[in-house]
Amino acid sequence: MTKNGNSLDQRTFSKLSRLYVIALSTIALSVIISQFFVRNHLKTQQSDSTVINIAGRQRMLSQKLTKEIVSVTISKDKINRLLLKNKIKKTVDLWQMSHNSLQKGNDSLGLPARNSIEIKTKFLAINPIFDTIFNASKSILNQLEINPLISIDELSPSVEKVIKNESDFLLMMDDIVNQYDTEADAKVIWLRKLEFSLMILTLLILLGEFLF
Repeated sequence: MTKNGNSLDQRTFSKLSRLYVIALSTIALSVIISQFFVRNHLKTQQSDSTVINIAGRQRMLSQKLTKEIVSVTISKDKINRLLLKNKIKKTVDLWQMSHNSLQKGNDSLGLPARNSIEIKTKFLAINPIFDTIFNASKSILNQLEINPLISIDELSPSVEKVIKNESDFLLMMDDIVNQYDTEADAKVIWLRKLEFSLMILTLLILLGEFLF
């Protein structure tokens, strides 16, 4: 009888030991999963912040570009026009690089090439407007390169294209920035839900250990 009792106790102990190991393993796994997603989210959040900042800067650059181009039309001094030409070139180059990098990614800028369908659709809509402003700006630069004192009348067609399309670009770029911001917030909400679910799972496991 004692032998059977010891055997039963041994089986019970072995069963409880297995359950205890499984419970601890599950808790450990939930902690590892939680840490994995938290670290991954922190990395993603950093890139999201960079994306939002550069996308927001695009609005400022478009305004800066328009202001510099308008300044050319009211300047008749050769040296000043050459200085403005150099400023316009720097602004255009940065504006173009940022625009392309937001869509295709850029390791040096920390921009990943993983836009959502919504973002890609919005860029498809804004690209023709960007191209119009960009091509008009390049035309102005080429004209100033050939003749810094070119008449305002000759520059006017390109200048008007820039001015006419700037407001549309600003509105559509603002929409893209808001979409980036919305998607970044959605990732934070998803992570909070995951952490809460893992916390509940851990508490249930601990409760199970206490009861059994």
